[in-house]
Amino acid sequence: MHAERRSEPREICFVEIMICRHMSALGFEPALMIDRSQNGARIVALQAMQPDEHFLLKTTESGLAVLVYRAMHCTELGDGRFSVGARFVRTVGEHEGG
Repeated sequence: MHAERRSEPREICFVEIMICRHMSALGFEPALMIDRSQNGARIVALQAMQPDEHFLLKTTESGLAVLVYRAMHCTELGDGRFSVGARFVRTVGEHEGG
């Protein structure tokens, strides 16, 4: 078995997401970020996303941060959840914890 080689370290954490087509509806919903780097992320979400669809990701790992991501691809996991590969777009807001 080959060790996975990545140019950037990866992280796993619980986050909240808001798919931009639903901004006026329910707000943020829970998701699991299973792979994150400086340029992108893979999340497990309760809703499917289309390529190029944007979503907000809220994390409280190191203070509060709201980030914009663009979905690149989405795969149904077969259990009512979806694996979404996304590209980081920009930071909307950030507040250091303390």
